[in-house]
Amino acid sequence: MEKCEIEVTEESKIKMEAEEDSVQTLGKHLGKLLVILELAGIPITESRKGSRQGYLLDLFRKVCFPIFLHLSCLYLLYERISKGGLNYGTVIDTLLPILPCIMWIMMRCQNASLKLFLADLSRITSSNFKSQNRSLSYTTNVAICFIFIYPLLLLAIRILQENVVNVIEVFRILQEALFPNTMAIVYIAICYLLLQKLRFCKKMFLKRLDLTCPTAVNMMKDYLNVTKCVENFENLLCNITFVILLHDLCIVTILLIDMFYIEDFMALIFYEALAEMLYVFFSLGIMAVCAGNVSLEISAIKSVLSEKMFTQLDQGDVTNNEKHINLLLRKDVCVLTVGKALVFDRGFILKALLAVLAEVIFISELSSFIR
Repeated sequence: MEKCEIEVTEESKIKMEAEEDSVQTLGKHLGKLLVILELAGIPITESRKGSRQGYLLDLFRKVCFPIFLHLSCLYLLYERISKGGLNYGTVIDTLLPILPCIMWIMMRCQNASLKLFLADLSRITSSNFKSQNRSLSYTTNVAICFIFIYPLLLLAIRILQENVVNVIEVFRILQEALFPNTMAIVYIAICYLLLQKLRFCKKMFLKRLDLTCPTAVNMMKDYLNVTKCVENFENLLCNITFVILLHDLCIVTILLIDMFYIEDFMALIFYEALAEMLYVFFSLGIMAVCAGNVSLEISAIKSVLSEKMFTQLDQGDVTNNEKHINLLLRKDVCVLTVGKALVFDRGFILKALLAVLAEVIFISELSSFIR
């Protein structure tokens, strides 16, 4: 009995180490993104045993940002509530600091699932990313650098417009910019990897899929593993995307309310508002395009499989592979969504903007009617 328990423990350790190695391999394609997640208090790999100083440094690294995030949220909430008054803008201002904390808690609760997913993603992408994917790595690193430059840019614009810059504004900008934008980059980077793998599968199907050959089963199994990974990605991050969308639309709503009610809007905060809006819609636009293209590629692969089946039916014995390809064709296309409520498609940004405009106009008319 003891021997059996020891064997299971050793087997689980070997499996965990293999998964960690897979995640580290994936990190070569994602630049410093996994390191940033570690610094944000979401450990991707288990800590290696080392010196006491190394353990304390690792512990400080894991708790520093979460403590800042949650204490900053409490401080902003206290400042907002202490001012008193209740209107639509105040409600959104109260909600905004809470959303990054909710996002962080959701990711922390899914930490084990995230590790398994990243290990699976590394395994399925290893066939078409033999060497380091330098374009993705460099782009991700540039995006991460911009995350830290973006708050400084907003503060610089505020100073140039001779607006007051106080501690509250600094904490507000950091709270709104750092973690939500990090999660947006995580979503876009993973979407890109899945999209590249799907395009690789489509290319292989077009060039090499021969239903009369026994190796066709391996190609279809590889594609099936990719679709399962897409489904796991949807289940893992769909609620995170909902919080990201809610967070970004709250920022846009606040800016539109300021546009309606601040008399000197153009002189006071026009450039700051323009920079925030451009960044919000740029990041949401990339997320929508990448996520929408994933489902489009799956649909295109199903079309390729249908064409291959009909063109090769009279070329030989395809009976063994016909049932496999029929199963793939009957499988529903996985569509990436926002909280399983909204579908990412090409018109997503336009619909989101129109919804926010309608919301602000309705609230403004309702407020003036009540007064």
